[in-house]
Order: sequence, then structure tokens, then C-alpha cells
Amino acid sequence: MSQPTRAIQQACYDRYFRFNNMRTLSTAQPSALRLVRRPGVSAFVDGTRRYDNQVLIHQANANGSIAEVIALYAETHSPEISIEPDAMSLSLSHSLSAHGYLPSYALEFLALETAHYQVPARLAALNVEMWDNSHADAFLQLLKTSGLACDDAIWAIKRRYYCTETFRCFVAFIDDVPRAWATSFIEGDCAIFANAFTQEPSRRHGCQSALLHARINDAKALGVAHLFTDVMPHSVSSKNCRAAGFSTLTHRTVWEKYV
Repeated sequence: MSQPTRAIQQACYDRYFRFNNMRTLSTAQPSALRLVRRPGVSAFVDGTRRYDNQVLIHQANANGSIAEVIALYAETHSPEISIEPDAMSLSLSHSLSAHGYLPSYALEFLALETAHYQVPARLAALNVEMWDNSHADAFLQLLKTSGLACDDAIWAIKRRYYCTETFRCFVAFIDDVPRAWATSFIEGDCAIFANAFTQEPSRRHGCQSALLHARINDAKALGVAHLFTDVMPHSVSSKNCRAAGFSTLTHRTVWEKYV
């Protein structure tokens, strides 16, 4: 993928991070998110949210900024640190280890230009619906089947962010019962696909493939040119995306604090 595509992806993910920070169901507190940039580093900092703190290291010159960036976070809100391949070095690894971080998992970032999308010859004959905000309460109940917990008072504040023209919520049905879901975040000329989940008894029935193609077609109909998503490498999700025409944009190694 070209550098312009990488730049579009990062700008889109920055906006998506801000949106997720507002819509989170973990707290009713107003967002206090700020973005701090240092050489080779972008840091999202929000002391009101435990899981909305993240550092992206995207250039090899980041090592000198690490101590200053980590100091931005409270001890109870240690960030995840994602590292682009070109930024990884032995000295960076030693610096992160000295601050109590270890590599935890990897993510694969994929991209697809809608102009290059080809409708598959075969696809599971499943009903997929996009729910509008009048279905937001039903969507929450569906989310709860995955183990999500949400206080009613928080939902009253955050409901307006769900099942909208920006945060589009798709649901797949088996025997007229909603069994799987996924979302697309639309921002200008790009979209981010995320939050794919299928209930355990309904897996391996083609739900996620159907949801993926429904979201691609929806984005294309809206005139969106750039589609992005992130998956675990070598996962079923990665396989499904590649079959739909997505290709690898980059990989990131995620480090988490262990002490």
C-alpha cells in the first residue's frame, strides 16, 4: 500500500479513537481525551477512562521520547503501546522493558479500495440488516449476549452514538433470530470495520462473511473509497477479509505493562 493510503488510515483511526472514547459504555464521565505528539510517537491520554489510553510508535526516532510519553499516564491507567515494524529496535525494546512492558499480541491492519471490490460468486444466504437508532436498545441487548455489561444511566447518555449514520450497526440472522453483528464507522472518504462478533452456537455458518460484504456494499453505496480494519494475524477474520479483497497495510506489535 502507498504512503498516502497509510496517512489516510492513520487519520481515520485517530478520529475513530476519539469517537470510541465518547461512546464507551464503561463510564458516564465526559471525555478528557487529548492527543500528544512527540518525535515518532502519538499518545492518546484520558485519565477518566481505564482502557482509552494508547501510544502509537511509528518512527525509529521515538526512543528518546518514551520516558516523557509514559510519564503522561497515571500509574492506574498504563497505556497499551503499539509499535510499527519500522519503529522497532533493540534500544526501544530495552526502554520499554525497563518501564515494565512486554510484547503481548500482534495486530494486522488491512485495507481495501472500494473501486477494486468484486462481489463474490457465492455467499451464505443470510439475512443482514442495518439497524437505525430506533433499534439501539435492541442492539444493546444483543451486545449483552457477548458478556457486555452496561448501566442504564450510562446507556441513557450513550445511546445516541449507536446505530447511527456514522456508527452503522449490522446484524445477521439465522432462522429469523439475530445471531451476529459488526459495525462500520464512516468518516468522510473512509470507513473502519470493527466489533465483529458471532454467538457461539451460530459460528461457522458464514455470518461474518455476510456481514463483511454487507458493510463493503453499504460503504460503496455511500461513495466511501477507503476501507480499513484490524484483525489478529492468521485468524478467521483475516482469512475472510483477504477473501473479500483486503490486503495487508501494516502489522503492529502491542506491548502491555506487566508490573
